[in-house]
Amino acid sequence: MTTPRILAPLALALLCAACSTPGPARRGPPPHREAPTPLPSLPPTAGPNRTPPRPAATAIPPTLGARPQAALIEARLRVAEAQTRHPGWNEADGLLRLTEDAAARGDDALTLHYARRTKRRADLAVNDYYTALARAELDQIYTHTGLDNLQLSRVQYIENAIVRDDGRTAYELAGGLKEELEIAARAYRVRSGETLWQISGRKEIYGNSQLWPLIFDANRETMKSPEDLGAGKLLRIRTNPTIDEVVGAIDYARDHTPGEVFIGEIQVVAPESP
Repeated sequence: MTTPRILAPLALALLCAACSTPGPARRGPPPHREAPTPLPSLPPTAGPNRTPPRPAATAIPPTLGARPQAALIEARLRVAEAQTRHPGWNEADGLLRLTEDAAARGDDALTLHYARRTKRRADLAVNDYYTALARAELDQIYTHTGLDNLQLSRVQYIENAIVRDDGRTAYELAGGLKEELEIAARAYRVRSGETLWQISGRKEIYGNSQLWPLIFDANRETMKSPEDLGAGKLLRIRTNPTIDEVVGAIDYARDHTPGEVFIGEIQVVAPESP
């Protein structure tokens, strides 16, 4: 057992040499370290009546099925359209966030569920937008006169589309009908000796002679005055003037149609004395 006795003094000598070896000298106190720059404060949490802005759409995980992927993309497109039609509209943001969270977890069933709800909510907003436009177009259509049975049936179809919550179809049909009523006209060739008063009074025209200003207004490009008529002249007859235009024409005709003027019995008046 002599080996431990030989190793022990050697180990002790090595330990003492390590302790006596001078280390790197310190030069004064440690350098001053600046305090770390504080992080910018987060914006206050949105109140209960305000929906926080939706973060940017995240990438679709590859583990998500094909149908949920398509549903998520469609939901994003529907929400984008609704926000375009209604600036500031964000009612579907929460549902879209739930859809994206479910997609990030690779949950196909939950992604499909929330995507359907998101699209439904966005579609309602878009339908409300087009319905409001369709109602505005209908208000203009209601002011036109002379609608035939086919045009009246088209009005009924537009009203039914609004009831069915098909605002987009109602708006497209109403816009087309309104434009048609604004430009609808037919041609009439003047006969020898006719006046605008006589033409307007014809049953196939307006059936009311006092509406002759409508004919003159529609043909101002080819008529210098209401008397600028001649046999064979082709006139443009508007078939669906508005109620305001009809009333205005009658008022104008009453003030500008020639008639007899009665001045009463002539009386001799004595001159005033100076």
